[in-house]
Amino acid sequence: MAKEKEELKECLKKQYLTPEGIAKFPHLAEPNTKFVKSGKYEVRLYFDSEAGAKLLAMLQEAYEEAIKWAKEKYEKMNAQSKANNPFSPQQFYKEEVLDDGTSTGRIFIHFDKLAKLELDDGRVLEFKVPVFDKANKPMLLEDIKKASGGSTMKAAFKVKPYFMPAGAKAGLSIDLQAIQIIKAVEYTRDAESYGFTAYDEADDEDFASAASPAVDKSAKGEGDF
Repeated sequence: MAKEKEELKECLKKQYLTPEGIAKFPHLAEPNTKFVKSGKYEVRLYFDSEAGAKLLAMLQEAYEEAIKWAKEKYEKMNAQSKANNPFSPQQFYKEEVLDDGTSTGRIFIHFDKLAKLELDDGRVLEFKVPVFDKANKPMLLEDIKKASGGSTMKAAFKVKPYFMPAGAKAGLSIDLQAIQIIKAVEYTRDAESYGFTAYDEADDEDFASAASPAVDKSAKGEGDF
């Protein structure tokens, strides 16, 4: 029994590092306050099938230990509460699927960290997420802002188990520690996003013809003698 507790503790102490993933909706320079008033630093990383499999294997032990930890808490609930709230393990990742339900083979994980935490005694703790470039050098704020969706990143993170008695949901939460930006992609709007349509050479010739109608040389006007 002591060994099991030690294994769980070790799983929760470890820091993990993801393979390279493709970012979506990064908020790394400034916290996102849309859904949480205190703000969250966050990013969603997408991993291909090979990288995703490695990441899931890396976290399998921690996930299993988290579910065991939560199940022990669940078993301490009274019979009526358990009857109303069946034990419900939650996965920490999701599969990417197209609109028609077809899987792309990729998985994604949401990494986040609270920007502020107010303690019971009134003190407020503030947090930052360190961001480094591919040479492991700290990035300037203005450069971090340029790394938008589509950028290639790695995340350093820790995990911790959670259990919510209401609904009896249990699982593994992901606590973002730091980010390394391997390749930054800056957001720019293309012509199509403004509603423009591309024209090829044939289109250019038709446009030129329409803009400059042929002159009827048989007609006489001013200057004709």
